[in-house]
Amino acid sequence: PYSPESTHMPKGYMNGGVVRIPSGRYTLNKRIKLKRGVRLSGESRESTQLIGYTINGLFYYEDEGRYLPDEFVIENISLWQHESVVPTSGAAISFKHTGLVPEASISVKLDNLIIEGFYNNLIIGDGINLQIGRIDQSKAISDGAVIDSQFFTTSSIFGACYAHSNGGSGWLFKKLYYV
Repeated sequence: PYSPESTHMPKGYMNGGVVRIPSGRYTLNKRIKLKRGVRLSGESRESTQLIGYTINGLFYYEDEGRYLPDEFVIENISLWQHESVVPTSGAAISFKHTGLVPEASISVKLDNLIIEGFYNNLIIGDGINLQIGRIDQSKAISDGAVIDSQFFTTSSIFGACYAHSNGGSGWLFKKLYYV
């Protein structure tokens, strides 16, 4: 882990950047692990469409090291699970801590998205600062969005978020103390 006294930057630090996805329809046939600090930006949620052909979700980030604060942005994109592939786990977008001490050092901003047809459409784990706006998510097999704050604080801001036609809850909040 990185400390201010250390002269060695951890592997993976500053790997982020902006990935601009032009208008179009794109197929994804395997999960994509996001690098630290990445920003995925489409032209608009109507014109930039990513179609999933996976059974376990599309984009995920699992923080193992608790190194330095990270900020992720996913905006102006539609994520659709293709009807020919029935998902059995995962989510269109998933952010989780896998280390022992999840602290609120990951910030995630999700804006202007359509998400449809995955096992869960969103999974957000412990200790993640979350800002969600203009999201329309539907047709999840399980719960539409799972915000899980079992052990540590998850700070969340929501605006213009919609859920409909999900198999379970539209928005499932686990163990939140303030909403």
